[in-house]
Amino acid sequence: MSPNRARTRAEAVAAAEQILKEMKVDYLDLLLIHTPKLGKAQTVDLWLGLADVKRRGKARAIGVSNMNWGEISDLEAATGERPEVNQIQFHPWTPPEWRALQQRLLTEKGIVTTAYTSLGGSRFRALGSHWGKALGRVAAKHGVAESQVLLRWALQQGAAGIPGSASEAHIRSNLMLAPPAMGGGEAAGRWVLD
Repeated sequence: MSPNRARTRAEAVAAAEQILKEMKVDYLDLLLIHTPKLGKAQTVDLWLGLADVKRRGKARAIGVSNMNWGEISDLEAATGERPEVNQIQFHPWTPPEWRALQQRLLTEKGIVTTAYTSLGGSRFRALGSHWGKALGRVAAKHGVAESQVLLRWALQQGAAGIPGSASEAHIRSNLMLAPPAMGGGEAAGRWVLD
């Protein structure tokens, strides 16, 4: 739910209904507030709208994006509704504070991190960069693609990755991290980064 789509509780409910109509579905698996940049009062109001959408069965889970511990705690204190997900940039080169936040949210509040830019982004993976070389060495050691290393790392940290790809081959490679029952291949789940 971006601030250009909704800024109030009522607008959030209306925007969610519009999203459902546009997608031609009865409910959303997850609905997030995109940013806390509206300020505390407006973000709380928007959060109440998402909670309304969930109570009506139009969203199975609700969450936030790019929020820190204080912002999440403020939402919960003001509404009694805890986010189920915090979507943040999360990869091995994310600042340590964000990785610590992810662990604290999961451990203390049960809030799952969804990692956007879970494949590190181009600036970290640039050919010839220190990070790109390290990633290449780890991938070669395990005989897997670099994207699989990054996704495995996120999973081992307790985060859910959301890599994007238009390539069927890349999508299949990314799914090799899942157990066979979830679409992964035979070797899926047998290797762990050390």
